[in-house]
Amino acid sequence: MKNSLVKVETSTGSVFPASFDRTSRCPDEIVRRIRVTVCFEDPHWTGRLLETYDTQTDRFVIAPCTWKWDYLFQHPDWREAFPLRQPRVFERASGSWRRRLVK
Repeated sequence: MKNSLVKVETSTGSVFPASFDRTSRCPDEIVRRIRVTVCFEDPHWTGRLLETYDTQTDRFVIAPCTWKWDYLFQHPDWREAFPLRQPRVFERASGSWRRRLVK
Protein backbone atom coordinates (compact mmCIF):
# COMPACT_ATOMS: atom_id res chain seq x y z
CA MET A 1 0.00 0.00 0.00
CA LYS A 2 1.35 3.41 -0.96
CA ASN A 3 1.50 6.15 1.69
CA SER A 4 -0.33 9.34 0.79
CA LEU A 5 -0.52 12.74 2.38
CA VAL A 6 -3.90 14.35 2.77
CA LYS A 7 -5.16 17.77 3.70
CA VAL A 8 -8.34 17.99 5.78
CA GLU A 9 -10.47 21.13 5.75
CA THR A 10 -11.61 21.02 9.36
CA SER A 11 -14.54 23.39 8.88
CA THR A 12 -16.15 21.17 6.21
CA GLY A 13 -14.56 17.76 6.75
CA SER A 14 -13.40 17.66 3.12
CA VAL A 15 -10.28 15.61 2.37
CA PHE A 16 -7.83 16.49 -0.44
CA PRO A 17 -4.54 15.04 -1.69
CA ALA A 18 -1.63 17.04 -0.30
CA SER A 19 2.04 17.54 -1.06
CA PHE A 20 4.54 19.78 0.66
CA ASP A 21 7.69 21.36 -0.69
CA ARG A 22 10.83 21.89 1.38
CA THR A 23 9.93 25.51 2.26
CA SER A 24 6.77 24.42 4.08
CA ARG A 25 8.67 22.13 6.45
CA CYS A 26 9.09 23.07 10.07
CA PRO A 27 11.95 25.47 10.88
CA ASP A 28 14.94 24.81 13.11
CA GLU A 29 14.73 21.06 12.61
CA ILE A 30 18.01 20.15 14.31
CA VAL A 31 17.20 22.07 17.51
CA ARG A 32 13.65 20.64 17.58
CA ARG A 33 14.95 17.06 17.20
CA ILE A 34 17.57 17.58 19.89
CA ARG A 35 14.92 18.96 22.22
CA VAL A 36 12.66 15.94 21.66
CA THR A 37 15.61 13.60 22.20
CA VAL A 38 16.95 15.12 25.40
CA CYS A 39 13.71 16.26 27.02
CA PHE A 40 13.25 12.93 28.80
CA GLU A 41 16.04 14.01 31.18
CA ASP A 42 14.40 17.37 31.93
CA PRO A 43 12.01 17.05 34.91
CA HIS A 44 10.07 20.12 33.69
CA TRP A 45 8.75 18.08 30.73
CA THR A 46 7.78 14.90 32.59
CA GLY A 47 4.30 13.88 31.47
CA ARG A 48 3.87 16.86 29.11
CA LEU A 49 3.49 16.91 25.34
CA LEU A 50 6.37 18.39 23.35
CA GLU A 51 4.26 20.35 20.92
CA THR A 52 6.09 23.14 19.14
CA TYR A 53 3.48 24.37 16.64
CA ASP A 54 0.85 26.82 17.92
CA THR A 55 -2.19 26.43 15.66
CA GLN A 56 -3.85 29.57 17.03
CA THR A 57 -1.02 31.90 16.00
CA ASP A 58 0.61 29.84 13.17
CA ARG A 59 3.95 29.96 14.98
CA PHE A 60 6.61 27.48 16.08
CA VAL A 61 7.76 27.93 19.65
CA ILE A 62 10.67 25.76 20.78
CA ALA A 63 11.07 25.76 24.55
CA PRO A 64 14.58 25.87 26.04
CA CYS A 65 16.42 22.64 26.75
CA THR A 66 19.96 21.44 27.48
CA TRP A 67 21.78 19.16 25.02
CA LYS A 68 24.58 16.75 23.82
CA TRP A 69 26.15 14.95 20.75
CA ASP A 70 27.89 16.25 17.55
CA TYR A 71 25.78 19.35 16.98
CA LEU A 72 26.05 19.92 20.66
CA PHE A 73 29.84 19.70 20.61
CA GLN A 74 29.88 22.44 17.97
CA HIS A 75 27.42 24.51 20.04
CA PRO A 76 28.26 23.48 23.60
CA ASP A 77 26.47 26.25 25.43
CA TRP A 78 22.71 25.82 25.15
CA ARG A 79 22.30 29.42 26.35
CA GLU A 80 23.53 30.60 22.91
CA ALA A 81 20.42 29.03 21.36
CA PHE A 82 18.13 30.15 24.18
CA PRO A 83 19.38 33.59 25.34
CA LEU A 84 17.88 34.58 28.68
CA ARG A 85 16.13 31.15 28.67
CA GLN A 86 13.64 32.42 26.09
CA PRO A 87 12.02 30.08 23.53
CA ARG A 88 12.91 30.01 19.83
CA VAL A 89 9.88 31.45 17.97
CA PHE A 90 9.25 31.20 14.22
CA GLU A 91 6.55 32.92 12.17
CA ARG A 92 5.58 32.61 8.53
CA ALA A 93 6.80 35.40 6.28
CA SER A 94 6.28 35.30 2.52
CA GLY A 95 5.66 31.56 2.55
CA SER A 96 8.72 30.56 4.59
CA TRP A 97 9.62 30.43 8.28
CA ARG A 98 11.51 33.32 9.86
CA ARG A 99 12.89 33.37 13.37
CA ARG A 100 11.45 36.12 15.54
CA LEU A 101 13.65 37.43 18.31
CA VAL A 102 11.90 37.30 21.66
CA LYS A 103 12.44 40.23 23.99
